[in-house]
This record gives sequence, structure tokens and C-alpha cells, in this order.
Amino acid sequence: MLAGVALISAASMAMGYDIKPKTPDTAFSGKLRPDIIGISSNDDAAKVGGVFEGYLKEFPNAKPQANQQKFGSTGVTYATSMKFDVPASEGHGVESMEVYFTSPASGNFAYYVTRDLGFAKDKQPTQQDMIQRVTDKYGKPTAIGDGRLYYFYKAGKIVSVKQKYTTESAVAALNDPISPKAAVALNDTNGRGSCVAVLKHVQAEAEKSLDRLVKDAKEANCDGILDVTLSPGSAKDRVGTAVFTLIDFKRIASAAKIDSEARAAEKNAPQKSSSGGSPKL
Repeated sequence: MLAGVALISAASMAMGYDIKPKTPDTAFSGKLRPDIIGISSNDDAAKVGGVFEGYLKEFPNAKPQANQQKFGSTGVTYATSMKFDVPASEGHGVESMEVYFTSPASGNFAYYVTRDLGFAKDKQPTQQDMIQRVTDKYGKPTAIGDGRLYYFYKAGKIVSVKQKYTTESAVAALNDPISPKAAVALNDTNGRGSCVAVLKHVQAEAEKSLDRLVKDAKEANCDGILDVTLSPGSAKDRVGTAVFTLIDFKRIASAAKIDSEARAAEKNAPQKSSSGGSPKL
């Protein structure tokens, strides 16, 4: 099972190259630690595997998977990502989830979490109800627009661009493009690093490895993102699919540096001689 797969790295580390894990920086702390079905960027692969198994007990037809690789040229094997797919059933739409992890050198922590939640046709919530459910869980968003609720985090807080919403105006904003003033306010002082643009670019990346995302993470004018995209359902005011995306840019940048240093140290480390000898008599 997934929890067992995630623990392979610990067993391999005991038998191979001695990695001394370092905890990478994170965009989230204290009460401001957003999660998706209980999974945040503060969780490592072992914990995420356990959450997956617990969640999927209700879905016997689900197909959980874990991808693994070795750390550098060592024998240390670890989980790089985990995912599951839940087929549609009575009262429940199609659902999938995927989580990506740093290497064991940086604690094997989650840094990119996404959940695609489909609603059965007769269970589709209204846009107003879904916005309320999201804000009840995550608080007031930075901005609403483009069919999304945007939460941008910086310096341990949710970024504010002075957008205020009523129940009715939030629905109207959801169905309109994001406010130009809000979009500009999310740029850095040089007019670059828009968190909106970086989010969409990262989501479009087919590969979500640290090496692939580190450039965007360093250029983003925010430390982390939670994005909830609501797509129309059977009627315009209904939600057919909700996609939740959590990205810890600060963790990506920090873990990439730690992993790079650890790989360099591993290459330069002296080879341990074999402890094998004559058989015990």
C-alpha cells in the first residue's frame, strides 16, 4: 500500500548512503497552513500515503499509485509523487488527486498538491454555495475572477489587494475576468512576477519536478498559492468540477537548493568499503 511505499526511502537510507535531511523553508505556518483533504506542504510522503489510504476506504474501485526513484547514484529509493483516481459512482463524480514530493535530503515533503473533484449531476452545488464552502475553510481570498478563487500567501499572511465581496458580488466576480487592479497589484515593483501568471504557467507544466518548477518559484511575487477553480455544471449557476491546487513556492526554491547541495556532496563522498567478510562459524 502507499504508506508502505513511502517508507521505502527510510529503509533504503538505513542500508545505503547516509543522508542527513534538512527541512526546507515553507510559505505556510501556524494557523495559515491550507490543506486539501488534510494534506498540506508540511506533510511528508509517509503521512500522505496514510491519508490517501484512509480517504480511499470509501472508494473500493479507486486506483492509488506511487512513483519512485533513486537519489543520485545511491541506493536510496523514495516516493517522488502519489496519485489516485476515483471513477464516477452513484452520488459521486469522477475524482483524482496528485501530490509531488521533495527528495529525502529535504525531508521528502509535499510541495505541489492538486485535487480534481467532479460532482454528480444531481449533486452539483450552486456557485454561491461553493464559494461559501471554500471561504469557510480557507478564509477570504486575495481575489476572485476567471472562474477562480485565488489565495496568495506572502510573509506568513494571505495577500490583500483590497478586494471586498458580498455574497452576490463574489458570484459575479467569479464569472468575470480578474480585476485589472488586483492583477497589477500582484506584480512586483518592476511589474513582473505576477502570481496569477506563474500559477497558470506551473499548472500547464506537464512535469512538476523541482528542477522544472524552481525558476517559476524564484520569480513568483508570492511565497505560496492556493487556487480553487470552479467550472460550470449542468446549469450556468451550478458547479460541475472544482479543482484545488496548493503550491509552496518557498519550499520548492529551498528544497531545490538543499537537494542540489546533497547530490554534490554525495558525488564527492568517499565510497564506503564493504562490511562483508568471512562467514560466521
